Amino acid sequence: YQLQKRLFTLSVPAESHLVGKTLEESRLGDALGLTVMGVIRGGEKLSAAAAKAPIEAGDQLVAVGRTEDLVILRGLKELVIEREVTASLVDFESEQSGLIEAVLSPRTSLTGRTLRQLNFRNRYGLTVLGILREGKSYSTKLRDMPLKFGDALLLHGPREKLKLLAREPDFVVLTEALQERPQYEKSPMALLGLLCFLVPVLLGWVPIYIGALLGAAVMVLAGCLTIEKAYAAVNWRAVVLIAGMLPMGTAMLESGTAALLAQRFVGFIGPFGPHAIIAGIFVLTSLATCVIPSSALVVLLAPIALKTATDMGISPHAVMMTVAMAAAGSFNSPISHPANIMIMGPGGYRFVDYFRVGIPLTFVVMIVVLLTVPVFWPLDAVP
Repeated sequence: YQLQKRLFTLSVPAESHLVGKTLEESRLGDALGLTVMGVIRGGEKLSAAAAKAPIEAGDQLVAVGRTEDLVILRGLKELVIEREVTASLVDFESEQSGLIEAVLSPRTSLTGRTLRQLNFRNRYGLTVLGILREGKSYSTKLRDMPLKFGDALLLHGPREKLKLLAREPDFVVLTEALQERPQYEKSPMALLGLLCFLVPVLLGWVPIYIGALLGAAVMVLAGCLTIEKAYAAVNWRAVVLIAGMLPMGTAMLESGTAALLAQRFVGFIGPFGPHAIIAGIFVLTSLATCVIPSSALVVLLAPIALKTATDMGISPHAVMMTVAMAAAGSFNSPISHPANIMIMGPGGYRFVDYFRVGIPLTFVVMIVVLLTVPVFWPLDAVP
Protein backbone atom coordinates (compact mmCIF):
# COMPACT_ATOMS: atom_id res chain seq x y z
CA TYR A 1 0.00 0.00 0.00
CA GLN A 2 3.09 2.27 -0.03
CA LEU A 3 2.12 3.78 3.32
CA GLN A 4 5.73 4.38 4.32
CA LYS A 5 5.77 7.28 1.83
CA ARG A 6 2.93 8.95 3.76
CA LEU A 7 4.35 8.30 7.20
CA PHE A 8 5.75 11.25 9.14
CA THR A 9 6.44 12.34 12.70
CA LEU A 10 4.84 15.28 14.50
CA SER A 11 6.82 16.59 17.47
CA VAL A 12 4.72 18.29 20.15
CA PRO A 13 6.37 21.52 21.42
CA ALA A 14 5.75 22.77 24.96
CA GLU A 15 3.53 25.64 23.78
CA SER A 16 1.18 23.41 21.76
CA HIS A 17 -2.45 23.39 22.86
CA LEU A 18 -2.42 19.59 22.44
CA VAL A 19 -0.34 19.18 25.59
CA GLY A 20 -2.55 17.69 28.30
CA LYS A 21 -5.08 16.24 25.86
CA THR A 22 -5.44 12.59 24.89
CA LEU A 23 -5.22 11.48 21.27
CA GLU A 24 -8.98 11.05 21.21
CA GLU A 25 -9.54 14.56 22.55
CA SER A 26 -7.09 16.09 20.06
CA ARG A 27 -9.32 14.93 17.15
CA LEU A 28 -6.44 15.26 14.70
CA GLY A 29 -8.04 12.62 12.52
CA ASP A 30 -11.34 14.46 12.16
CA ALA A 31 -9.82 17.92 11.81
CA LEU A 32 -7.00 17.18 9.37
CA GLY A 33 -7.70 13.72 8.01
CA LEU A 34 -4.64 12.30 9.80
CA THR A 35 -4.37 8.84 11.26
CA VAL A 36 -2.18 8.78 14.36
CA MET A 37 -0.68 5.31 14.50
CA GLY A 38 1.14 5.76 17.79
CA VAL A 39 3.29 7.83 20.10
CA ILE A 40 7.04 7.73 20.70
CA ARG A 41 7.54 8.83 24.31
CA GLY A 42 10.94 8.64 25.93
CA GLY A 43 12.10 6.15 23.33
CA GLU A 44 9.12 3.85 23.98
CA LYS A 45 6.73 3.17 21.09
CA LEU A 46 3.08 3.08 22.08
CA SER A 47 0.17 2.25 19.79
CA ALA A 48 -2.65 4.78 19.53
CA ALA A 49 -4.97 2.43 21.44
CA ALA A 50 -2.42 1.99 24.23
CA ALA A 51 -1.59 5.71 24.53
CA LYS A 52 -4.43 6.62 26.90
CA ALA A 53 -2.37 9.11 28.89
CA PRO A 54 -2.47 12.82 27.93
CA ILE A 55 -0.02 14.08 25.31
CA GLU A 56 3.18 15.45 26.80
CA ALA A 57 5.61 18.06 25.51
CA GLY A 58 8.31 16.36 23.48
CA ASP A 59 6.08 13.46 22.39
CA GLN A 60 6.41 12.35 18.78
CA LEU A 61 3.16 11.42 17.06
CA VAL A 62 3.66 8.98 14.19
CA ALA A 63 0.93 9.74 11.68
CA VAL A 64 -0.23 8.73 8.21
CA GLY A 65 -1.58 11.53 6.05
CA ARG A 66 -1.47 13.39 2.78
CA THR A 67 1.29 15.73 1.71
CA GLU A 68 -1.17 18.63 1.43
CA ASP A 69 -2.06 18.19 5.10
CA LEU A 70 1.50 19.15 6.01
CA VAL A 71 0.92 22.67 4.69
CA ILE A 72 -2.03 23.11 7.08
CA LEU A 73 0.02 21.78 9.98
CA ARG A 74 2.87 24.16 9.25
CA GLY A 75 0.41 27.04 9.19
CA LEU A 76 -0.98 26.13 12.57
CA LYS A 77 2.51 26.07 14.08
CA GLU A 78 1.21 23.71 16.73
CA LEU A 79 3.34 20.74 15.70
CA VAL A 80 6.85 20.32 14.30
CA ILE A 81 6.84 18.13 11.22
CA GLU A 82 9.66 15.67 10.66
CA ARG A 83 9.73 13.62 7.50
CA GLU A 84 12.32 11.20 8.82
CA VAL A 85 10.51 8.40 10.63
CA THR A 86 12.36 6.03 12.93
CA ALA A 87 9.40 3.64 13.28
CA SER A 88 7.26 1.49 11.01
CA LEU A 89 3.58 0.62 11.14
CA VAL A 90 4.34 -2.80 12.57
CA ASP A 91 5.89 -1.17 15.64
CA PHE A 92 2.47 0.08 16.70
CA GLU A 93 0.65 -3.24 16.56
CA SER A 94 -0.17 -4.43 20.04
CA GLU A 95 -2.69 -6.42 22.01
CA GLN A 96 -5.01 -3.40 21.88
CA SER A 97 -4.71 -2.38 18.20
CA GLY A 98 -3.58 -3.87 14.93
CA LEU A 99 -3.59 -3.86 11.13
CA ILE A 100 -5.66 -6.18 8.97
CA GLU A 101 -6.56 -6.54 5.32
CA ALA A 102 -10.15 -7.19 4.28
CA VAL A 103 -11.90 -7.51 0.93
CA LEU A 104 -15.50 -6.87 0.01
CA SER A 105 -17.42 -10.15 -0.06
CA PRO A 106 -19.50 -11.34 -3.04
CA ARG A 107 -22.65 -10.59 -1.03
CA THR A 108 -21.63 -7.10 0.00
CA SER A 109 -24.16 -4.30 -0.03
CA LEU A 110 -21.49 -1.57 0.06
CA THR A 111 -20.53 -1.45 -3.62
CA GLY A 112 -20.95 1.97 -5.19
CA ARG A 113 -20.95 3.76 -1.82
CA THR A 114 -18.10 5.85 -0.45
CA LEU A 115 -16.53 5.71 2.99
CA ARG A 116 -17.98 9.14 3.67
CA GLN A 117 -21.50 7.95 2.84
CA LEU A 118 -21.02 4.89 5.04
CA ASN A 119 -19.64 7.03 7.89
CA PHE A 120 -17.10 4.22 8.03
CA ARG A 121 -14.93 5.42 10.91
CA ASN A 122 -17.84 5.95 13.28
CA ARG A 123 -19.79 2.93 12.07
CA TYR A 124 -16.99 0.38 12.44
CA GLY A 125 -14.55 2.22 14.70
CA LEU A 126 -11.72 1.61 12.22
CA THR A 127 -9.56 3.72 9.93
CA VAL A 128 -8.96 2.87 6.27
CA LEU A 129 -5.27 3.46 5.52
CA GLY A 130 -5.29 2.32 1.91
CA ILE A 131 -7.32 0.66 -0.84
CA LEU A 132 -5.89 -1.83 -3.32
CA ARG A 133 -7.87 -2.06 -6.55
CA GLU A 134 -6.91 -4.04 -9.67
CA GLY A 135 -3.24 -4.07 -8.69
CA LYS A 136 -3.05 -0.35 -7.95
CA SER A 137 -2.89 1.13 -4.46
CA TYR A 138 -4.71 4.29 -3.41
CA SER A 139 -3.85 6.18 -0.25
CA THR A 140 -5.36 9.66 -0.76
CA LYS A 141 -8.94 10.92 -1.01
CA LEU A 142 -10.17 7.52 0.15
CA ARG A 143 -13.33 8.90 1.75
CA ASP A 144 -14.76 9.87 -1.64
CA MET A 145 -13.85 6.70 -3.58
CA PRO A 146 -16.89 4.54 -4.45
CA LEU A 147 -16.15 1.00 -3.28
CA LYS A 148 -16.05 -1.82 -5.81
CA PHE A 149 -16.38 -5.56 -5.38
CA GLY A 150 -12.88 -7.00 -5.10
CA ASP A 151 -11.38 -3.96 -3.34
CA ALA A 152 -8.89 -4.75 -0.57
CA LEU A 153 -8.89 -2.39 2.40
CA LEU A 154 -6.02 -1.95 4.85
CA LEU A 155 -7.63 -1.24 8.22
CA HIS A 156 -6.24 -0.04 11.54
CA GLY A 157 -7.96 0.12 14.88
CA PRO A 158 -8.76 -1.59 18.17
CA ARG A 159 -8.64 -5.37 18.00
CA GLU A 160 -12.14 -5.75 19.42
CA LYS A 161 -13.44 -3.66 16.52
CA LEU A 162 -11.43 -5.77 14.07
CA LYS A 163 -13.02 -8.92 15.50
CA LEU A 164 -16.47 -7.42 15.07
CA LEU A 165 -15.70 -6.53 11.45
CA ALA A 166 -14.67 -10.15 10.79
CA ARG A 167 -18.28 -11.17 11.55
CA GLU A 168 -19.76 -8.67 9.09
CA PRO A 169 -21.16 -10.36 5.93
CA ASP A 170 -19.96 -7.41 3.82
CA PHE A 171 -16.27 -8.23 4.41
CA VAL A 172 -13.90 -11.17 4.19
CA VAL A 173 -11.01 -10.68 6.61
CA LEU A 174 -7.71 -12.08 5.34
CA THR A 175 -6.18 -12.45 8.80
CA GLU A 176 -6.64 -16.02 10.02
CA ALA A 177 -6.44 -15.09 13.70
CA LEU A 178 -9.58 -12.93 13.40
CA GLN A 179 -11.61 -15.45 11.46
CA GLU A 180 -14.28 -17.36 13.32
CA ARG A 181 -12.96 -20.58 14.84
CA PRO A 182 -14.38 -23.75 13.19
CA GLN A 183 -16.79 -25.64 15.43
CA TYR A 184 -15.08 -29.00 15.21
CA GLU A 185 -17.41 -30.48 17.83
CA LYS A 186 -20.30 -29.97 15.40
CA SER A 187 -18.61 -31.84 12.53
CA PRO A 188 -20.49 -35.16 13.08
CA MET A 189 -23.85 -33.38 12.86
CA ALA A 190 -22.67 -31.43 9.82
CA LEU A 191 -21.72 -34.72 8.16
CA LEU A 192 -25.16 -36.09 9.02
CA GLY A 193 -26.78 -33.05 7.39
CA LEU A 194 -24.67 -33.60 4.27
CA LEU A 195 -25.74 -37.26 4.10
CA CYS A 196 -29.39 -36.25 4.56
CA PHE A 197 -28.94 -34.11 1.47
CA LEU A 198 -26.91 -36.49 -0.72
CA VAL A 199 -28.36 -39.94 -0.03
CA PRO A 200 -32.05 -39.23 -0.84
CA VAL A 201 -31.06 -37.27 -3.96
CA LEU A 202 -28.62 -39.92 -5.25
CA LEU A 203 -31.17 -42.70 -4.67
CA GLY A 204 -33.84 -40.69 -6.46
CA TRP A 205 -36.18 -40.49 -3.49
CA VAL A 206 -36.58 -36.70 -3.56
CA PRO A 207 -35.71 -33.89 -6.01
CA ILE A 208 -32.43 -32.07 -5.38
CA TYR A 209 -34.09 -28.90 -4.06
CA ILE A 210 -36.05 -30.88 -1.46
CA GLY A 211 -32.85 -32.69 -0.45
CA ALA A 212 -31.04 -29.37 -0.07
CA LEU A 213 -33.78 -28.03 2.22
CA LEU A 214 -33.69 -31.25 4.25
CA GLY A 215 -29.91 -31.02 4.72
CA ALA A 216 -30.13 -27.34 5.65
CA ALA A 217 -32.88 -28.05 8.19
CA VAL A 218 -30.74 -30.72 9.85
CA MET A 219 -27.80 -28.30 10.03
CA VAL A 220 -29.93 -25.65 11.75
CA LEU A 221 -31.67 -28.06 14.14
CA ALA A 222 -28.32 -29.58 15.11
CA GLY A 223 -26.93 -26.14 15.96
CA CYS A 224 -24.24 -26.17 13.24
CA LEU A 225 -25.43 -22.70 12.24
CA THR A 226 -28.20 -20.27 13.10
CA ILE A 227 -31.11 -19.14 10.99
CA GLU A 228 -29.51 -15.68 10.78
CA LYS A 229 -26.23 -17.08 9.46
CA ALA A 230 -28.04 -19.30 6.98
CA TYR A 231 -30.08 -16.36 5.73
CA ALA A 232 -26.99 -14.14 5.44
CA ALA A 233 -25.13 -16.84 3.49
CA VAL A 234 -27.69 -16.82 0.68
CA ASN A 235 -26.49 -14.83 -2.32
CA TRP A 236 -29.73 -12.98 -2.93
CA ARG A 237 -28.32 -11.11 -5.91
CA ALA A 238 -27.72 -14.41 -7.67
CA VAL A 239 -31.22 -15.60 -6.74
CA VAL A 240 -32.83 -12.47 -8.17
CA LEU A 241 -30.55 -12.58 -11.23
CA ILE A 242 -31.45 -16.19 -12.06
CA ALA A 243 -35.14 -15.56 -11.37
CA GLY A 244 -35.02 -12.66 -13.79
CA MET A 245 -33.13 -14.60 -16.46
CA LEU A 246 -35.38 -17.67 -16.42
CA PRO A 247 -38.26 -15.86 -18.19
CA MET A 248 -35.76 -14.57 -20.74
CA GLY A 249 -34.58 -18.10 -21.46
CA THR A 250 -38.19 -19.24 -21.83
CA ALA A 251 -38.91 -16.30 -24.15
CA MET A 252 -35.91 -17.20 -26.32
CA LEU A 253 -37.21 -20.75 -26.63
CA GLU A 254 -40.83 -19.85 -27.39
CA SER A 255 -40.10 -16.89 -29.69
CA GLY A 256 -37.83 -18.92 -31.95
CA THR A 257 -34.67 -16.99 -31.06
CA ALA A 258 -33.04 -20.10 -29.63
CA ALA A 259 -33.93 -22.08 -32.73
CA LEU A 260 -32.48 -19.39 -35.01
CA LEU A 261 -29.21 -19.17 -33.08
CA ALA A 262 -28.98 -22.96 -32.89
CA GLN A 263 -29.48 -23.28 -36.67
CA ARG A 264 -26.70 -20.77 -37.31
CA PHE A 265 -24.45 -22.59 -34.88
CA VAL A 266 -25.19 -26.03 -36.34
CA GLY A 267 -24.78 -24.73 -39.88
CA PHE A 268 -21.31 -23.46 -39.06
CA ILE A 269 -19.96 -26.31 -36.91
CA GLY A 270 -22.36 -29.18 -37.65
CA PRO A 271 -20.46 -30.58 -40.66
CA PHE A 272 -17.47 -31.33 -38.39
CA GLY A 273 -19.41 -33.81 -36.25
CA PRO A 274 -20.81 -34.13 -32.68
CA HIS A 275 -17.43 -33.71 -30.99
CA ALA A 276 -16.97 -30.39 -32.78
CA ILE A 277 -20.42 -29.34 -31.57
CA ILE A 278 -19.63 -29.81 -27.89
CA ALA A 279 -16.18 -28.23 -28.41
CA GLY A 280 -17.84 -25.20 -30.02
CA ILE A 281 -20.37 -24.94 -27.19
CA PHE A 282 -17.55 -25.08 -24.64
CA VAL A 283 -15.62 -22.29 -26.41
CA LEU A 284 -18.76 -20.17 -26.80
CA THR A 285 -19.62 -20.53 -23.10
CA SER A 286 -16.05 -19.79 -21.97
CA LEU A 287 -15.85 -16.63 -24.07
CA ALA A 288 -19.26 -15.42 -22.89
CA THR A 289 -18.30 -15.77 -19.21
CA CYS A 290 -15.73 -13.00 -19.77
CA VAL A 291 -18.57 -10.47 -19.89
CA ILE A 292 -21.62 -12.23 -18.42
CA PRO A 293 -21.83 -13.80 -14.94
CA SER A 294 -21.85 -17.59 -15.26
CA SER A 295 -25.12 -18.06 -13.33
CA ALA A 296 -27.00 -15.87 -15.83
CA LEU A 297 -25.15 -17.21 -18.85
CA VAL A 298 -26.17 -20.83 -18.21
CA VAL A 299 -29.83 -19.81 -18.18
CA LEU A 300 -29.39 -17.99 -21.50
CA LEU A 301 -27.46 -20.77 -23.22
CA ALA A 302 -29.63 -23.65 -22.00
CA PRO A 303 -32.37 -23.31 -24.66
CA ILE A 304 -29.79 -22.80 -27.41
CA ALA A 305 -27.84 -25.87 -26.30
CA LEU A 306 -30.99 -28.01 -26.09
CA LYS A 307 -32.15 -26.93 -29.54
CA THR A 308 -28.70 -27.66 -30.97
CA ALA A 309 -28.73 -31.15 -29.46
CA THR A 310 -32.18 -31.79 -30.93
CA ASP A 311 -31.19 -30.60 -34.41
CA MET A 312 -28.00 -32.68 -34.42
CA GLY A 313 -29.60 -35.77 -32.88
CA ILE A 314 -27.07 -35.97 -30.05
CA SER A 315 -27.56 -36.45 -26.34
CA PRO A 316 -28.88 -33.29 -24.62
CA HIS A 317 -27.31 -34.55 -21.39
CA ALA A 318 -23.85 -34.35 -22.93
CA VAL A 319 -24.48 -30.89 -24.35
CA MET A 320 -25.90 -29.46 -21.12
CA MET A 321 -23.07 -30.93 -19.05
CA THR A 322 -20.62 -29.27 -21.43
CA VAL A 323 -22.31 -25.91 -20.81
CA ALA A 324 -22.18 -26.46 -17.04
CA MET A 325 -18.49 -27.45 -17.04
CA ALA A 326 -17.52 -24.58 -19.34
CA ALA A 327 -19.31 -22.03 -17.15
CA ALA A 328 -17.80 -23.43 -13.94
CA GLY A 329 -14.29 -23.85 -15.36
CA SER A 330 -13.75 -20.50 -17.04
CA PHE A 331 -10.77 -18.58 -15.68
CA ASN A 332 -10.31 -16.08 -18.52
CA SER A 333 -11.32 -12.94 -16.61
CA PRO A 334 -12.15 -11.69 -13.11
CA ILE A 335 -15.82 -11.50 -14.10
CA SER A 336 -16.01 -15.23 -14.79
CA HIS A 337 -16.46 -16.10 -11.12
CA PRO A 338 -16.74 -14.14 -7.83
CA ALA A 339 -13.70 -15.96 -6.47
CA ASN A 340 -11.60 -14.60 -9.34
CA ILE A 341 -12.31 -10.97 -8.56
CA MET A 342 -12.08 -11.46 -4.77
CA ILE A 343 -8.37 -12.31 -5.01
CA MET A 344 -7.67 -9.60 -7.59
CA GLY A 345 -7.19 -6.80 -5.06
CA PRO A 346 -5.25 -8.63 -2.32
CA GLY A 347 -3.07 -10.40 -4.89
CA GLY A 348 -2.35 -7.23 -6.84
CA TYR A 349 -3.38 -8.87 -10.10
CA ARG A 350 -4.25 -7.10 -13.31
CA PHE A 351 -6.90 -8.01 -15.88
CA VAL A 352 -4.25 -9.34 -18.26
CA ASP A 353 -2.95 -11.76 -15.60
CA TYR A 354 -6.16 -13.75 -15.87
CA PHE A 355 -5.66 -14.12 -19.62
CA ARG A 356 -2.10 -15.35 -19.14
CA VAL A 357 -3.05 -18.12 -16.73
CA GLY A 358 -6.76 -18.51 -17.48
CA ILE A 359 -6.61 -19.26 -21.21
CA PRO A 360 -4.17 -22.22 -20.90
CA LEU A 361 -6.03 -23.52 -17.85
CA THR A 362 -9.42 -23.26 -19.60
CA PHE A 363 -7.93 -25.11 -22.59
CA VAL A 364 -6.84 -27.95 -20.27
CA VAL A 365 -10.35 -28.12 -18.76
CA MET A 366 -11.85 -28.22 -22.26
CA ILE A 367 -9.66 -31.19 -23.26
CA VAL A 368 -10.69 -33.07 -20.11
CA VAL A 369 -14.39 -32.32 -20.73
CA LEU A 370 -14.23 -33.41 -24.38
CA LEU A 371 -12.60 -36.69 -23.37
CA THR A 372 -14.80 -37.55 -20.38
CA VAL A 373 -18.29 -36.26 -21.21
CA PRO A 374 -18.83 -38.68 -24.16
CA VAL A 375 -17.78 -41.55 -21.88
CA PHE A 376 -20.52 -40.92 -19.30
CA TRP A 377 -23.09 -39.48 -21.74
CA PRO A 378 -22.56 -41.02 -25.21
CA LEU A 379 -23.22 -38.43 -27.87
CA ASP A 380 -25.49 -40.70 -29.90
CA ALA A 381 -27.61 -41.73 -26.91
CA VAL A 382 -30.71 -39.66 -27.64
CA PRO A 383 -33.37 -40.24 -24.92
